[in-house]
Amino acid sequence: MRKKRGWGKGFEQSFLVDDSIDDAAAKGIAAGLLTADEANAERDILLHFAPKLEPLLQQRHAAIAAVEQQLLAERERLAPLVKQLAHFSEVTEPPTVDVFFVANAEDRDGGGGANGGRIVVEVPLIDPIGVLMHEAFHALLRPKEGAMKAAAAAAGLDFIVVKEAIAYAVYPGILETPSRAINSSKISYSGNCAPCRHRIGSCSSIRWRLSFAHS
Repeated sequence: MRKKRGWGKGFEQSFLVDDSIDDAAAKGIAAGLLTADEANAERDILLHFAPKLEPLLQQRHAAIAAVEQQLLAERERLAPLVKQLAHFSEVTEPPTVDVFFVANAEDRDGGGGANGGRIVVEVPLIDPIGVLMHEAFHALLRPKEGAMKAAAAAAGLDFIVVKEAIAYAVYPGILETPSRAINSSKISYSGNCAPCRHRIGSCSSIRWRLSFAHS
């Protein structure tokens, strides 16, 4: 299903939501985001694995809550860089995206993704806020991907390499310290910090709303 549809074209919008698995599938069909076959197949997969993942979700609950508290603690200091990035990227209508912190099966290694107006960051990680900023920059630059592809082609470079090089310049480039610890004077977070519980069956994670602003 993923091979056919690709990333950010229905599954994320349907299932990264504040609904039960059954309701998410039904609403995804009603909104035309997925076909009935696609939504019902994904629903069945999630329902099958939900009880199997419950121990991991419970195990990671404290770590996810700690990241949430870290963002709240840094809230006043996490704005300037993001505003600068929005200005630098010349995005006239900066996006607002939902951010989901999800349980990571590993203790340190993991990552994140930005697709379909959603950002997912696995927790725990060495630096979840840094990964958030890396993925947030991908989301910010989404409207510029046409120009980026043209520039990459003109230079004889692969678009993915160019796109990742820019995001890696933000994190781990600008934001990472030699010790891989968070340097709060350099990290910026912007937006309507609106945490809420994200429910997908028995899957619990933290959702934040991240917005970029020029002001």
